[in-house]
Amino acid sequence: MIKAPDFLHKRTGKPGNEVLKKMYPGVKIPEFCEACALNKLKKLPYKGTLRRANAPGNTIHSELSGKISPPRIGGGNYYLKLTDDFSRFKSIYIQNKKSDTGAAIRDYVHKIERKHGNCVKVLVNDNGEPHIRKRKQIDK
Repeated sequence: MIKAPDFLHKRTGKPGNEVLKKMYPGVKIPEFCEACALNKLKKLPYKGTLRRANAPGNTIHSELSGKISPPRIGGGNYYLKLTDDFSRFKSIYIQNKKSDTGAAIRDYVHKIERKHGNCVKVLVNDNGEPHIRKRKQIDK
């Protein structure tokens, strides 16, 4: 019994169409595989230019993930990963709710500023978009 072409494509390690046609003659091979197309992309979806930070704490990347299953000890369902662009140092904040993100970012920014003595200028969220923040916005 011959399996569906997309199953064969995945099962055999996603070879090209010519290889699949030789391996399984007579099976109609689909022309498009979304996973293969994504893997062949050369450009990132973000089109803006973002310069690398020239000092610790200038640019921070944030990534919020969850809902974690099963929840962590203490009930944390989400985690926020904050990465300093200059040093690549990462900090993880376990959170009970997504709405705790603002407080975690404020805490991190204050720690970075005390440690390095310079102000966080750019916060890049997990969509790759930079957000320039004024000091009073972070303090809210």
